[in-house]
Amino acid sequence: MSIPSLPIPYRALWSGALVAVLLTAVAIPVAYLLARQHQEQRLQQQLRQAGESLDLAITQMDGALQRLSTWDGQCDLAQLRERRRELTRLPGVIDFIFLDADRRQLCGRADEPQAFVDQDIPDVSGMGHLAAAASPLTGESVFHLYRPLPSGGYVMARLPAHWLQSRTLAISTSLAGGYYGLMDRQQDEPLVLVNWQPKHGISNLLLTSQSDTRYYAEQRGQSWIQSWNLLAAPNLSLVHVVEAARLQQMPWQGWLWLAGLFVVSWGVSSTGLWLWWRHAPDPRRLLAVAMKNGEFFNVYQPIRDGRDSCLCGFEVLMRWRSASGIIGPQHFIPMAEETGLLVEMTRRQIEEAIAALQPLIALQPELKVSFNISIDHLKDEQFVQQSALWRQAIPNLVYEITEGNMVAAHDARLLAALHQLRDHGIRLAVDDFGTGYSSLAYLQSLPLDILKADRCFVAALGSDSVNATILEAIIRLAHRLQLDVVAEGVEEARQVAWLNQQGVTLQQGWCHGYPLPIYEGLLLWRKELSTQLMRPSQNCPRSAA
Repeated sequence: MSIPSLPIPYRALWSGALVAVLLTAVAIPVAYLLARQHQEQRLQQQLRQAGESLDLAITQMDGALQRLSTWDGQCDLAQLRERRRELTRLPGVIDFIFLDADRRQLCGRADEPQAFVDQDIPDVSGMGHLAAAASPLTGESVFHLYRPLPSGGYVMARLPAHWLQSRTLAISTSLAGGYYGLMDRQQDEPLVLVNWQPKHGISNLLLTSQSDTRYYAEQRGQSWIQSWNLLAAPNLSLVHVVEAARLQQMPWQGWLWLAGLFVVSWGVSSTGLWLWWRHAPDPRRLLAVAMKNGEFFNVYQPIRDGRDSCLCGFEVLMRWRSASGIIGPQHFIPMAEETGLLVEMTRRQIEEAIAALQPLIALQPELKVSFNISIDHLKDEQFVQQSALWRQAIPNLVYEITEGNMVAAHDARLLAALHQLRDHGIRLAVDDFGTGYSSLAYLQSLPLDILKADRCFVAALGSDSVNATILEAIIRLAHRLQLDVVAEGVEEARQVAWLNQQGVTLQQGWCHGYPLPIYEGLLLWRKELSTQLMRPSQNCPRSAA
């Protein structure tokens, strides 16, 4: 069942669901983009909070190192103990040591192992740092912050690698599989990394080109990297690395938002469509109102003998006098077929034509009067039965059926209707013959009397168009099958002459008269028929009287 055939509420629900699906499909990439932006903003905020926390902790540690760097070189154990207590009060600091220029411990107690730093210690004017390495005493990974001493040595604070994790809870709780750490952005070397695995590689963390940027973020390959430059340690940056694919994962809130969008858009669009269809003009109602108000009327196009222009009959055509003007049948007949009103409209058309043409039929009963019918008329038993009564009022009644409908009329029921019409004395014509159907078998199998050559073939006369050749073939075929031929669309005198030479004397078109309402043409045609009766021609139909 197609959507248009459903009742309006169901049609609105189906169409609303389709609109909702389309809107949701369009919104999905937008939702992914917004989700990634939200993830990036959230991680940037977390990195900023962690960076500010580190800046505070390193500032406090640097203050303590500055006070220790004023050491006068005297190994006063009481003073060393007091200074150690001051430094180790800072969260995370394991110990502090004094080193000489050869990186050996100064003022160590005899009962303590001698500390030695096996890393090169760069000369700095302020606070420096050394990358994390395993402690020779405990084996734990530690890194150092230091300041130079006036004597040429160094005072160092020793910190465990996990100190960084404790100071950066803002990002350590939302790593989503990533890793982070402190980087020396001038040397492009990590000071300490948390959750780092060798598979990640260090090459992704090159930050030299971002030394002048407080915050920096970019995607490199499959990794998304962000860094925050620390103020307390100008050469250090807090770096966070996460898989780029994780930023594009839709959180449950996003899916909930999309589901809400689908439901809301479905409801709104379904309601809107239901209201619109409910108040939109209904074709059936429009046609029914037009029929009730008598807006449909007939026009009559003359059919003449091309040899002497004798009036031989009429094709009755329907027009719609609507509020917007006169509407041709090509615009409302398909709508009438779809709504099932065409048979009733044709019934009224025939009855109106019978009443209008009675004065002319009384003068000339042999006038051909043709109407266009379709498959719907053949399926209507009442219409077929009423045709017998109409045949009594119009002795030379003709029904025209388009070629396409004739081909479909091979159905047993429809074929029986055609034979019943023929039994009533109604002549059957094939309208628009030759316009696209290659099978001609139906010409012999159906009860036909007339072929109406389509206007496109007549218009091609006098040209090299293949249509002119087809018209000659149609005429020869019709004569061989002993069928009458009526040429439509005759508009020029040369077409009249050619058709007469081919024996096609029944013609209609602007050359023989325009379609006119009965009130415009009745007096003219009545006078013309009276003249034909007074001066009978061998070509014009004679009165039965």
